[in-house]
Amino acid sequence: MRVYRPYFANSHLYVNDASIRSQNIVDKQFYDPLGRPTITITAKGWMRRQTYRVWYTISEDENDTAEEVLAARKAADHG
Repeated sequence: MRVYRPYFANSHLYVNDASIRSQNIVDKQFYDPLGRPTITITAKGWMRRQTYRVWYTISEDENDTAEEVLAARKAADHG
């Protein structure tokens, strides 16, 4: 699912979905089978993650997942 970030247009004309996607100003959200959000990839490529356990929930923000994201970016650049 795409979640559009607020933005300002310099015109009153309609802005179509394809042009917004090309500018990458959307967050991508992923859900588990129960409909709970599990991963959010922000417009800048950082990650937020929710892990659900029986008695507790783990919420990780961009600071918690930075090493993982940077390692994936480095691997993509070299591979």
